[in-house]
Amino acid sequence: MQQKPKRKNAQDPPNTKDPINQSGLDSNKEENKKKKIYLVTGPSSGIGIEVIKTLTQDKNNIVRVLMRTKPQMSESWKRLPRGVIPYVVDITLKNEEDKKSLEEACKDVEVIIHLASVKPSTKIKYDEFVNVNVVGTENILKTWLSVNSDNNIGLKFIYLSSTAVYGNNRKGEIITEDSELDPSNSYGASKMMGEEVIKAFSISNPRINFTILRSATIYGEHYEESFFKVFKLLVEDKMRFIGSGNNHMTLIHIRDLVNAINLAITNPNSRNKIYNVTDGNEYTQRFLVHKAAQYLNVKPPTKSVNATLAKVVASMFNLDREEIAFFTSERIIDISKIKNELNFIPKEDLDSATKELVDEFLRKNKRYVKVD
Repeated sequence: MQQKPKRKNAQDPPNTKDPINQSGLDSNKEENKKKKIYLVTGPSSGIGIEVIKTLTQDKNNIVRVLMRTKPQMSESWKRLPRGVIPYVVDITLKNEEDKKSLEEACKDVEVIIHLASVKPSTKIKYDEFVNVNVVGTENILKTWLSVNSDNNIGLKFIYLSSTAVYGNNRKGEIITEDSELDPSNSYGASKMMGEEVIKAFSISNPRINFTILRSATIYGEHYEESFFKVFKLLVEDKMRFIGSGNNHMTLIHIRDLVNAINLAITNPNSRNKIYNVTDGNEYTQRFLVHKAAQYLNVKPPTKSVNATLAKVVASMFNLDREEIAFFTSERIIDISKIKNELNFIPKEDLDSATKELVDEFLRKNKRYVKVD
């Protein structure tokens, strides 16, 4: 067997020009017949980092990742486990190098976990959402088919979609996977179109099966930014309820979402299925704000601001319109399907998770720590 080249430390990236040979993981074909090759897009996202950590715990897994920048230039690379094989690719395939690199990355892959996407933002134009979230998804599937035409392997395609496909205001409904899709923004629309691309490929190519996970808003490690903004408003006594505060918001802890992804990969019941993924609770804005205030040891707000006005003055509170849209969303999501079919059980406790978030916020913002 070819000896694995030594690296100065765990964070030194392999040579991305020839990632397979340099990694030492793909160098022995006989040994690799026993291994399963995974490809993860969006490895620099919080969920990407945690999914990759889980995959690399099994030494029989070969884990490849698509990165938009070279590892040497990426801070996120330092957070990934040793042994991950990077391929520098823009999935919109802007040049021939991207195409070649994606072809190499897709060869012999049995599971693709597609997490990469343009996130919700009013600063991003519709075309960019479509190019990445829709065309990028199509490019990955087309490339996998083209480079694996001479073998008999099948593909499990895990797609991280969003409850944004249902739209922000579904008052009076309990939303199931069969509910009408009615996205409120370009992000939700692009996720909906991405789902349709995947279903179309699966229908026309039996070798491809999929699982689509419509995730609620993620919280926990790596996803603190928006929540920290609210904490700051609370400790500075600037927080206001937006509207009545009685609207329902859906959340999923990052660790529970990782578990849902693992179940989608391993449970055969997930074949060609769509699942809602939340923690199963019906939080109101008022409840969540009171919970944060409790752990920050500050008084909760007593005043409200009209939702329309809040969008206009959002920047004054260091919030963007998408964050306001989340705080004013009205969605009750049913997760009985994933619980019954995949035995998904959300395990993270909101109180413990809120305390973790607050502790991290105070650690990074020591001026807000109260001294008795």
